[in-house]
Amino acid sequence: MRQVGTGTNWQNEIYRNAALQDHHVTFSGGVDKLNVHASLNYANQQGVVLNSGLKKYIGRANLNYQSDRIRFGINLNGSSIDDQYAPSGVSINESAGIIYSALFQDPTLPIFQEDGSYGVTRIVNLENPYALSQEIRDDGKTNRTFGNVYTEYAILPELSVRANVGFDRQNARRDSYISRLLKRGEGTKGMANIRSNEALNNLLELTATYKKQAGAHGIEALLGYTFQEFEFRGLSANAQGFPLDALYTDNIGAGLQPTYGVGSERTRNQLQSYLGRVNYNLLQKYLLTFTFRADGSSRFGESSKFGFFPSAAIGWHLKDEAFLKDVSFLSDLKIRTSYGLTGNQEIGNYNSLVLFGPSGEAVLGGASKVGVSAVQLPNPNLKWETTRQFDIGVDFGFLDHRITGSVDFFHKNTQDLLLLLPVPRTTGFNTTLRNVGGVKNYGFEFGLNTLNIDREFKWKSNINFSTIRNEVTDLGGLPFILAGSAGFINDFTIIQEGQPLNAYYGYQIAGVFQLDDDIENSAQPLSRPGEYRYKDVDGNGRIDANDRTILGSPFPDFTYGVNNDFSYKSFGLSFFVQGVSGSSLFYMNRADSENPISFRRNRLRDAYLDRWTPENPTNTNSSSVPVAVSYASNVNSRAVENASYIRLKNVQLRYQLPLKNNAFFDALSFHFTAQNLFTITNYSGSDPEVSAFGTSNVSADFNAYPLTRSYIFGINANLKTGR
Repeated sequence: MRQVGTGTNWQNEIYRNAALQDHHVTFSGGVDKLNVHASLNYANQQGVVLNSGLKKYIGRANLNYQSDRIRFGINLNGSSIDDQYAPSGVSINESAGIIYSALFQDPTLPIFQEDGSYGVTRIVNLENPYALSQEIRDDGKTNRTFGNVYTEYAILPELSVRANVGFDRQNARRDSYISRLLKRGEGTKGMANIRSNEALNNLLELTATYKKQAGAHGIEALLGYTFQEFEFRGLSANAQGFPLDALYTDNIGAGLQPTYGVGSERTRNQLQSYLGRVNYNLLQKYLLTFTFRADGSSRFGESSKFGFFPSAAIGWHLKDEAFLKDVSFLSDLKIRTSYGLTGNQEIGNYNSLVLFGPSGEAVLGGASKVGVSAVQLPNPNLKWETTRQFDIGVDFGFLDHRITGSVDFFHKNTQDLLLLLPVPRTTGFNTTLRNVGGVKNYGFEFGLNTLNIDREFKWKSNINFSTIRNEVTDLGGLPFILAGSAGFINDFTIIQEGQPLNAYYGYQIAGVFQLDDDIENSAQPLSRPGEYRYKDVDGNGRIDANDRTILGSPFPDFTYGVNNDFSYKSFGLSFFVQGVSGSSLFYMNRADSENPISFRRNRLRDAYLDRWTPENPTNTNSSSVPVAVSYASNVNSRAVENASYIRLKNVQLRYQLPLKNNAFFDALSFHFTAQNLFTITNYSGSDPEVSAFGTSNVSADFNAYPLTRSYIFGINANLKTGR
């Protein structure tokens, strides 16, 4: 047997303690009717993964002028961000990111061989994680300028008009190079890629506002028009086969000419809106608001570009009524309710149209020809996804506003969901975007602010609590829709009437097969001792796709947060605790670990050390040997875990230096902040609130970037200015 000693802890080799610098300088001043404000910000943050991080340079300048009838302003913002990326994503095998490789690479593999080269193995199809951190250069630079110019003119004391022109320009370039010393670069002799893009966003807003208070009646009305245009342009180039790695992407033409690749794209969409709002109050006690929007988006079908979204709200200040005015302990009481429609158009561009793109090459008449074909199935009937929402709430205050808060109930019904649906492959496509079905969300929100002690020693608290229920109400006749794909696993969520949106869908584990079990006559006759035994949900005596069931919901039963702030003379202390209860999360790395495609891949420690063996016939953990026959996918009740947690999110200690007649400073304070100090959870992954898919409706933990604990020391100084 080969002795490997302690082996290699790959996570220790790629993670580090990372430093952060963040500096702000602010200038402000003015003369007569003109005010100027400017600020500069520099930040340098190392990533916790080796050779990753970013630098930010940000500048802001605001100029505002106000006279009796004219208001004018210019707001400008500019930034330059340098990113150094670590290889990441949801790819697998030799294309996997550094975190996935560190989790699953063979721990008996050394970082370096005796000859100084990187340790490699052909048994496990993964890169050396340390080599990944050193031999991939992936740098990005983004320059952005955005701002707006506005002017407002009071035609009458009650009537004013306003024009606002905004812009946003972003230019970005990303250079990446994969060294020949990596598996993915060895056969290609190095791979270089350059991608640059430009994003443009132009905005025009025109509004007119009328305000009038006449005795007991007050009215405010607004009419407006907005137009916004977005444009994106991209250009990419790549090549392989470089004579040496030192060229990076600075001479991409040095690659082998047959490997050259070039691409470009351009998209544009427009959003046009007509809007109106009327606020009416009677005696400042009875409040009524009515709004109307007509929004048109170029993303929808020709006859469905506009959606119409009215809303109305009513408020009643009960505290101002005669029967409550003399109730001394009650300082505020207001009841409010609203109902309205909102729209969603976040579907990307051109989904309603036929798009054409290159489709292979052919040699005709001795010449190479590039074919063109449709690349998506169009849907000319695409229209706005619409949400109807009802709210009712109460705002309250007690003991001269020492206790304030609100309670809200909301109910949302979303119809015409914009979803990708499967289509017959005879169409030439796998999916198409359609308006199908509906989903509802309802729940309560509660907020409470208290001034517990108000003396030289002060103590304030803020508490929030919310609960939400999510349910698919209609799928337009479809029985269900499967979604979610990453790594080796597909279709791990389901959209089904009566269930939460994208609930986790897989197999319920009923135990582990033991040596004396009659496996041959079970529902899984080709299994072996030590493999998971699945629940026969449909009772037909065999395990198949019909035995999949709902394993959990990504939506929590409730969330909460508590913030306490203490102060005494010049000292202050605050801490914030947040929590989530009742949610589930699909831990995809557990699924990979407990049914690996290669025996030499690394495993989760606790499950592997207590794995099933003839000498340890546990009914909880499998043998971790790749299964003989995959009766079921890796989506199972072991990998869908309870993601409830309590986290000490933020603690801050501050000190305000007493200053009297100081020649240099108006104010000087110091603070020490600690973030993410600890988390209490039964979830076995690195962070119970992560998702590998960002803001997508599908949630899963796959190669998650670890949650970082940070300690920050800061100084705030206000310099004296001449008078």
